[in-house]
Amino acid sequence: MRKLAFLPGAFMVAAAVLWAAFALRWTVPAAVLGGGGLLALAVGVAANWKGVREWFADPRGVFALDTGLSTLLLIAALGLVNALAGLRAGTFDWTAAGRHTLAPGTVALVKGLGTDVVLKQMGRSRDTASRDLIEAFAARSPRIRAEAVDLDASPAEARRYGVTRAGSVVVEAGRR
Repeated sequence: MRKLAFLPGAFMVAAAVLWAAFALRWTVPAAVLGGGGLLALAVGVAANWKGVREWFADPRGVFALDTGLSTLLLIAALGLVNALAGLRAGTFDWTAAGRHTLAPGTVALVKGLGTDVVLKQMGRSRDTASRDLIEAFAARSPRIRAEAVDLDASPAEARRYGVTRAGSVVVEAGRR
């Protein structure tokens, strides 16, 4: 039984890494779980130190360790590439008329903004056509921020701007 004493710690560390990956940050519970897992892993290895030393002396153990580390490095590299691609995701307009591309005059106007602008799409979460256009504006200028306001979830916000129908876009610049 001492031979498998490291397993609870290994599972705790794996669970902590998955928790942090899903939360997109290290939360306190994930850090506590990971720290406890590392401690349990160390206790498990110490309880079976003789078996661990024999395992590292065996070429099969070294091969298993190399394979595990190589797999972890590959997963980390692929995760890094995925994260970097998500930060600067490019869009392509393959239509002949350029239907999904902003006009050059619009791009110049958006890039030349002198104040911060908030574009609030008032509607429901399934309204995608205007959301894509608003996000295209926001991608062109750091001064534009896009927000989606669900009319069902926050009717007070709609009343504040006098919006009566879904699909409306409210433009806020400064206090106006």
